[in-house]
Amino acid sequence: VSYYGPCIMTDFAEYVKMFDYTKEVVQKVLFDGIENYEIKSSEYWSDDFIPWSEENINKEKKLKKESHGYELLQGSGKVIGKLLGGCIDAFPIYVGTPIWPTLDEWKDKILFLETSELTATPEELEKMLMEFKNRNIFNLVKGIIIGKPMDEKYYDEYKQIYKKVFSDLDTPMLYNVNFGH
Repeated sequence: VSYYGPCIMTDFAEYVKMFDYTKEVVQKVLFDGIENYEIKSSEYWSDDFIPWSEENINKEKKLKKESHGYELLQGSGKVIGKLLGGCIDAFPIYVGTPIWPTLDEWKDKILFLETSELTATPEELEKMLMEFKNRNIFNLVKGIIIGKPMDEKYYDEYKQIYKKVFSDLDTPMLYNVNFGH
């Protein structure tokens, strides 16, 4: 997502230019027909928020050097499945509504999670993850992809929470992937 630089549709709407990383991935995956493209960690990211307004039309986001890269928190091997997920902060709003996936719809998916600009405390994140766990969702998915924490605030604390909540599962879990709110 544009907030972290690489890799999703919002980068098409960035002022000045699309991130080079995103441009390369989009070109190779969508237009060059490359199959089995390995999406490597971007070398740079941004936490700049530039509001959409006329006076900001020429402002470019400042990039920061990525110091962590992707981190495999647990598991191994190759996982294949359809993606299902989004902003973990919003999920409590949808539980029990018609748009909340059934348990069968979670089966064999790759769950992707990211946190929002609200920057949940580690304790709040743990409560949200425990809601998933108590609903047996983590036992159904094939793997979990976790986006870069907002502004890298609570980077290590979030990582420890994910490890703690998943410690009794074998689910492969990739952390700090190039997407975020």
